Amino acid sequence: MKISISIPGVAESSSLLVNADSTADLSSIQKSLFELFFLQSNEYFLTQNGHKLADDSVVSEASTVYVQFRQVGGKGGFGSLLRSFGGQIEKSTNKNACRDLSGRRIRDVENEKVMKGRGVEVGISGFRLA
Repeated sequence: MKISISIPGVAESSSLLVNADSTADLSSIQKSLFELFFLQSNEYFLTQNGHKLADDSVVSEASTVYVQFRQVGGKGGFGSLLRSFGGQIEKSTNKNACRDLSGRRIRDVENEKVMKGRGVEVGISGFRLA
């Protein structure tokens, strides 16, 4: 019987031969993976239709089984790393790029106030001396 096995990092999709009649259990697939690719069963888990296969799962011939490699976890400590970086980052008080409730940039509103204070009339087409 042939079962289609998809292994990440292997260019071609493999058709794995499993010694069974019309269905295969998980142990026969794991044995075939070890014989062909020297994969230990603790290095991966198998999924079918997005679900992890249990130890008593039976796979039919027309299905595809995906090999998902296990990720080695760390010891944590990422939170303390973020806290240590938090003291090094300077907070900006520059609000000029923000917008007011009418949608105009604060920078433009403040520049308009400065120009009016200097006696420059502000129009749509540009600035004119008053």
